[in-house]
Amino acid sequence: DRFLRYQIAGDLLPSRDGGGEGFNREGIIATGMLAIGNWPGGDADKEKMVTDIVDDQIDVISRGMLGLTVACARCHDHKFDPITTEDYYGLAGIFFSSHILPGPGRKTEGSPVLRIPLLPPEELAKRNAEEARTGEIQMEFDSIKESQRKESALKNLARTADYLMAIHRSRSGQPGATTSPATDLSDEAVEGWLRYLGFQKEHLLSKQVTDIHGKPGIHAWVGDQDAASLTVNTNTEEVSYLTIVQPARSVAVHPSPQNSVSVSWKCPTEGTYTLDGKVRDLDSSCGDGVSWELTLESQGESRILCQGNFINGGEELFSNAGGADSLKSLKLGVGDRVSVSIGPKTSHACDTTLVDLSIAAEDPNGPVWDLNEDLIEDVLVANPHPDRFGRNGIWSFQESTENGGSAQGGEGLRKRWQEEIGKLSLEGQGERTLDIAVERAAQKIGEALEAHAALDATAQAAIADDPIAVAYRDLVSDKSPFPFQFDPQDLSDVDRVRWDGLNNELAELQSHPRPPLEYGNGIQEGGVPDTEY
Repeated sequence: DRFLRYQIAGDLLPSRDGGGEGFNREGIIATGMLAIGNWPGGDADKEKMVTDIVDDQIDVISRGMLGLTVACARCHDHKFDPITTEDYYGLAGIFFSSHILPGPGRKTEGSPVLRIPLLPPEELAKRNAEEARTGEIQMEFDSIKESQRKESALKNLARTADYLMAIHRSRSGQPGATTSPATDLSDEAVEGWLRYLGFQKEHLLSKQVTDIHGKPGIHAWVGDQDAASLTVNTNTEEVSYLTIVQPARSVAVHPSPQNSVSVSWKCPTEGTYTLDGKVRDLDSSCGDGVSWELTLESQGESRILCQGNFINGGEELFSNAGGADSLKSLKLGVGDRVSVSIGPKTSHACDTTLVDLSIAAEDPNGPVWDLNEDLIEDVLVANPHPDRFGRNGIWSFQESTENGGSAQGGEGLRKRWQEEIGKLSLEGQGERTLDIAVERAAQKIGEALEAHAALDATAQAAIADDPIAVAYRDLVSDKSPFPFQFDPQDLSDVDRVRWDGLNNELAELQSHPRPPLEYGNGIQEGGVPDTEY
């Protein structure tokens, strides 16, 4: 009898250990018989779904306990058995005022079966209260950490110019990007700023290889992954190696399995220029073609001038891919970069690509920079590489990885910085001119951020959409690229007392580890939540 009673209403019966009404672990588990069914599959008609559950429960009870089919009385009195619709709906009233689902679920979805905690109510309430308090303590910890993060970021605002200059040195290939005693910045911190501002992370090809593959006059710059390379044939005749035939006095680029490799030209003098060139697959015996881009980075903006994706063994002129007009009369400022990037395809091992690139000043008597002519005589002298006119750092060869995009504040800050560089660029030539403009622009950005920090909340809110304001909010939040390592020793006396008190309280809560909470599927009093029952 107890077995049957438990399956029908075990959740309402006193437990066998004499614990009284209110909680019966075995009884709750036993009522799982009434919850069995494909109810999580759901039904668009939620009212019908609830009545179908009740009908199933009546059918299970009557068949299982009485050996009779009572479900027919849903529509009419039984013709032979003494079971009426009144009996059916009397039972239905009991089951409608019970539930095996936490809710009906959304119209297009079902609902999970009810999971009933197998703990007495008072123990469950205590457990829930302790878990809630543990969560509150963690939130207080986070609040203290966030307060210290903001305080640290406010102190670091004064070093914004240092970070911007480190990025400039890193991207222009200058030594000491993060190791200068004057800056004392970590590589990790500078990379954080690169990501925040939306710059690609670039690694200059740094390893030099002479007579590569045993071929005299074939020299290369190679990256950390040997596949990433720039190879120059300095000979006056074509040379074959591996499956490649490289023309005389030519430059070839090969990407790594995941990353593109680019050749960049940095504008030394403000003026108007015309670009020309082409790319050609040098490994026609294998592979799946070439993917390439010609881009211009100017005033913080990077735009694609032309791009292509051609078949194995193919060739493409820049003028055909983007239209000749798009490569003419380009107004460039000091430090603007033109880059040809070769990206990896599925058969990246066969992506060796010839690159021709020339940049001509609009003035007929002006200089013409030519990738081949500038590199052939002394390709391994340096990276960044000088041009043949004696200007240092004009050409560079690097492996580039995407950073996932900048934060909104980072993009605005980068544009503002580049705009300031453009305003401050002095007439003349040489690296020093650009460095001075970059440094002064970085200082102005840092000063603007510090000035914004000094404003009261009302004044800050009045210019909330200004790029400096947006960046400021990022820099003092968890989006900040400023390095931060929480240390309780750095807290104020008041916060340290609060921190220690919270730690002691948390240790007390965790001193009595609780076993995982068990759940049972079954039935409970009260109609299905969020329904008319």
